This record gives sequence, structure tokens and C-alpha cells, in this order.
Amino acid sequence: MPSSSQLSRCLSIVAVAVLCVVTKAQSLEFSYPYFSAQNSTDFVFSNSSSIGDGALQITPNSGNPAYQSGRVFYKEAFKLRRSNGSSLTSINTSFVFNIRSLSQPGGEGLAFILTNNPRLPTNSSGQWLGVVNNRTDNMTSNHIVAVEFDTRKSYANDLDDNHVGLDVNGIESIYQVPFGAVGINISSGADVGVSISFDAVSKSFVLYAALVNGTSAIGNTLIFTWSIDLSVYLSEDVWVGFSGSTSNFTQLNQIKRWYFSSLDTEDTGTPKKKKSLRSIWLLTMLPLLPAFAVFLYWKRKEKRRIYRYDRRVVRQDIELILEDCSKRPVRFQLKELKDATANFDPSRQLGKAGSELSTEVT
Repeated sequence: MPSSSQLSRCLSIVAVAVLCVVTKAQSLEFSYPYFSAQNSTDFVFSNSSSIGDGALQITPNSGNPAYQSGRVFYKEAFKLRRSNGSSLTSINTSFVFNIRSLSQPGGEGLAFILTNNPRLPTNSSGQWLGVVNNRTDNMTSNHIVAVEFDTRKSYANDLDDNHVGLDVNGIESIYQVPFGAVGINISSGADVGVSISFDAVSKSFVLYAALVNGTSAIGNTLIFTWSIDLSVYLSEDVWVGFSGSTSNFTQLNQIKRWYFSSLDTEDTGTPKKKKSLRSIWLLTMLPLLPAFAVFLYWKRKEKRRIYRYDRRVVRQDIELILEDCSKRPVRFQLKELKDATANFDPSRQLGKAGSELSTEVT
């Protein structure tokens, strides 16, 4: 077996190779069944957002945080368009959120956001849900498409204090549906599961929702569908995440689980999931790294053994050839040579007497 230092060296070589593979992977797909402090580097947080209690805390999760807003985005953006400039990227996402009122009633709400600018707007607490503020509301330069989960009736056009809406560049929804119609109260402290898809081929938005008990959804209801082309509102690099806010009415805004994937749609119109072959290879090979390192060590050792064996075989082959040669040199044992030369005495050198004799002949 290899020593610990040799094994560590092999593992280091393999780790560097794996790192090169990882850094080249470009696919944006991730899944978080829960959140811990170790995931902090995977996200971009605003000043008041964090990870705590196994969830993304979009607004502060302690005390009674009045007039707060926050955003949390995944650390990487995804490409909305392919190189030919057409809008051919769709997305699928699902998440579990939990909103618990800290006042009666609670407020203000939570939103799932797609945007080209992840920075939290100033003065975006209260009715703005961390999406926009009173100066930027309804500006086309916002480049925002959001799904709001509103717990306050802040505008005359809001249906009630328990609805979901689709927002484009502003906080007033272009379409909304009451959650009460499907028996869900989003600010009750219950876990609510949501599944959203934006399809680039049919240019449609589809949203499902259900109450969640542990890991199981209690029913799964189609809330609404809507026709929308993301490329009209968003440019190339799109950030994905959540925002939320409180006012003098307060609540906790938490994301407890989150899955996201982008879809690359071919010209044929068939969605093709952006599976990273490198990532799949990596997940498959990681458990085998120790065995692979041992194999590299064994391979190197075996190569040396074969080399030594080959040298011995070559030497033996030469000796066999000489045995069959009629003019082969005579083989002497070392003891015989020592006896014949008086242990290699200089006076017993061969040829010396003959040389002296030749000089004496006249």
C-alpha cells in the first residue's frame, strides 16, 4: 500500500485536474434541500439578508424589523439568449417559502425575481417588496420580471392581502390571483411550495402552488398561466433570486428549499436541458478519487518493476546468445582469476614478459 505522503500527492494531482473541470463548467443548475452557513458563498446578499435557521432570510429573522427590505441572489447569472440573438432560454424553478407574521396583520411580502441588476434599490421597503422604489417604479430600464407573494393590500388594484401576482418593471401586477381561492394563507407561517416555468417556445408563464408538510406537498394546484416573452423585458445576463420587505407591519420572509435550472431550446423548438457533462462526470467520479489515487500509485510502481524485470531479461538473453556462439569468450569465476593473477598482482600482468623477450632478440 502507498504511504500517506504518496497518497496525498496523488490526491492533490487528481484534485487539481477536477478543479480545472469545474471551473470550465458553465451550466446554471442548482438544488438546495436546505441552507446552511457553508452555502453563504453561493449567494449575493443585501445588508439585511442572511442564512439562518436552515433558510434564506430575505429580511432580518430576529426582533421586529420594521421598514426593512432585502434581496438574495444566486452568485452566477444565466444567459437569456443564444449567440444568434434570439430568445431561446427557458427556466424551471421550484421553492418552498415560509412567511410568518410578526404583527397583526403582517406585511408586506416576498417576491421571486429575474433581473439584470441584482443590487437592492434604496428605500424599497414597505409596499415596494425590495423590487423597486418610488423613483424607479414602472421604468423600462429596471429590467425586472417578478412573481410577488403579497401579504398587504397596498394599492387599490391589489386583490387582497393574500395573493400572487406577475410584475414587470414595477410593483403593480399585470396579472394576479387570490390564494384564498385554493385554501392557502401565505402569511400563516405554513410552508408553501411553488413551481414556476417560463417557456421560451410557447412564451408562457405557468405557476403551481401547494401547502407543504415536511417533504410532501398537500395537493398541487395550477394557479395561473400567462403569455410572456422574457426577452422583451430582460437583456443578456439574468440574475435569479428573491426579495422581500416589511413596513410598520412586519413578518419573516424565508426560503427553505430551492431548485433552479435553465433550458436551452434548440431551433427545432424542443427544450433541451443544459446538463453539464463535466458536472455529471464530476459528481460520478468524486467518490472514486481515493481509489483512483491508489491506482495511479500502483501503476507507477508496476512500471518501475517491469523496467527492472526487462533489464534482467535482456541480460539473460545476451548470455544465452553467447552460449550458442562458437567463438564465445571463456567464462571465468572470480576466484579463478584471483588465483591466476596472485590477487591481481601488478607483476603478473599478461603480455609483459613477451614484450621484454622481443627486445632481447638480435
